Amino acid sequence: MQYAKLPKTLCDEIKKIQKGYLWGDTDQIRKPHLINWEVCCLPKGDGGLGIRSQRKMNEAFLMKMLWNMINKPDDLWCKVLYSKYCRNNDLRVAITYQPYDSPLWKALGGIWEQFKGHIVWQVGDGQEINFWLDNWMPDGPLL
Repeated sequence: MQYAKLPKTLCDEIKKIQKGYLWGDTDQIRKPHLINWEVCCLPKGDGGLGIRSQRKMNEAFLMKMLWNMINKPDDLWCKVLYSKYCRNNDLRVAITYQPYDSPLWKALGGIWEQFKGHIVWQVGDGQEINFWLDNWMPDGPLL
């Protein structure tokens, strides 16, 4: 779950098992559900049980990997992925993937657009700024 995109059917099966355990359902007997599943998934502070969505947790783990690739490019696993798959040499612009790439790289590429919507970068000393390709305007890069 932490390094591969889980199929939707697997996430749904895990959710079914969670629901069955919580409500005491079996394949033969379905007990009455006294509370809505969405309420069970609320944080404990909001009156829920804090049960997390498997699909959202899977996406969060993949986004954490992308975050570490950007912020810790000197880690060995980052160097391996950069040397093998970074075809444009700038991870902040885009992740491109081919059908023959590893499932991990395809999963990271598949979640890239969603990840980009949640990141903000700081100018700092200006060494990492790409004037023409960085998104300065809401419409996209200047180039």
